[in-house]
Amino acid sequence: MIEGEHLEPRTGGVEVNELRELYPAHSGDVVFTVRGLSERELYAVRAIRDTELAVELLWEAIGGRENGPELKYHCEIICSGSVSPKIDSFFAIRLARDFKPVLLRLSEKILELSAPGLASSNLLAVIRLQ
Repeated sequence: MIEGEHLEPRTGGVEVNELRELYPAHSGDVVFTVRGLSERELYAVRAIRDTELAVELLWEAIGGRENGPELKYHCEIICSGSVSPKIDSFFAIRLARDFKPVLLRLSEKILELSAPGLASSNLLAVIRLQ
């Protein structure tokens, strides 16, 4: 890499037509654009999975005791890696509660864009949540 050169993160689209009812003015496929995370962002997201015990009760209510931390992890990933539309924590929680397959597809795409092989390393978590 040339000194001072800034590398743009890789981006990709994820079709989420399950959310069409949330975007009634939009015609055609509903596609969210996401980006890969930097090493620092990935580290921060992973650290969140193991911390903030007080918030865990919310996640357990949404995903159960076993899946709560994993859902929280995936929500943090999409909050960090969403481009268009930008996903905030409230919308991420709604996806976790009502559109879990969409949450997981978005998260997996972000991990795929972040580092080759990273998405497949999270495959067991995705299978367990489905």
